Amino acid sequence: FSTEAFTGMTIAADEPGFRVETVTMAAEGETLPAGADNFESELVTKAPEDSLLFMSGADLGATGALDVLGATVISLAMGMGGPTSTPDPDATAEDYIAEQYEAAESLIGINLQTDLFQQLSGEYGGWLAANLETEDASGLFASGVEDAETVSNALMQLSFLIQGASGAETPLTTREVGGGQVYVIELGDEAGSTLEFGVVDDFLVIGKGDAVDRFGDAPEDSLADNTQFQAVMDTLPVEYNGLT
Repeated sequence: FSTEAFTGMTIAADEPGFRVETVTMAAEGETLPAGADNFESELVTKAPEDSLLFMSGADLGATGALDVLGATVISLAMGMGGPTSTPDPDATAEDYIAEQYEAAESLIGINLQTDLFQQLSGEYGGWLAANLETEDASGLFASGVEDAETVSNALMQLSFLIQGASGAETPLTTREVGGGQVYVIELGDEAGSTLEFGVVDDFLVIGKGDAVDRFGDAPEDSLADNTQFQAVMDTLPVEYNGLT
């Protein structure tokens, strides 16, 4: 798929299930980007034992993926990219992206790039769980942050925007979890579900159901204690910088 690198993949049956392995080698004269540092997942000790999906990685803010995605959304929302907003041909892609966030800042009061996206550091990831008996699902996304106060202020501003955009029709309240403030939005479904977001223990958290409470507490069960999960992990390298 690229002239800069060659990638190979194998799929084989293994004792715990199927094993998929990949390797990527740089083409002649090319170099591969530096990988993230190895880490031990903290989120896996918070995820429910019966999680359907779990993923974990490192330093989401440093990847720049959110910067590009957010700038694209802002550009479309503000009608940029037309004849009256032709990018400076001498500007770099990074400069153009920063300009989108600066333009949006004048309207929403915060710079989503510097005050939120680039603050995400350390481990990030989350899980998805479902209760088939109650037909209810819960899940969480979490990421460590560089400056918890900066992110908290950004979320407070976003909460004002949510309230303003909904015309106060979407009830939004706050509550304390793990010493941090969490915003609660009622989803209005039959199950009385809520969507919650805030900063808990220096982590940005966005969750549905009891996921945020679980993150803020010391759960009695966890995916890390699941015997099937442990069996699979025993077949993998001890050091890793991403887990799905």
